[in-house]
Amino acid sequence: MLSPEQTSFLNDLRQRSLPGSTNPPTLDEMKQAILYLREGRKSVPQDSSKPKSKAKPTSEAIGSLLSDFMNE
Repeated sequence: MLSPEQTSFLNDLRQRSLPGSTNPPTLDEMKQAILYLREGRKSVPQDSSKPKSKAKPTSEAIGSLLSDFMNE
């Protein structure tokens, strides 16, 4: 579950990500947003019957996450 501060940060970042924004998010801010979103995902109970992947994310997967975030 995201804290109110994290939720506020993510909402602000989404607004700043819109085309024409005078203050677009920095790469470090986008990385922090991904960390917050991953924290929220890890705190949700998952079905233990599914096998867990140990593969490290590829640069394509990270790029996809960033593009998904920017398009929200």
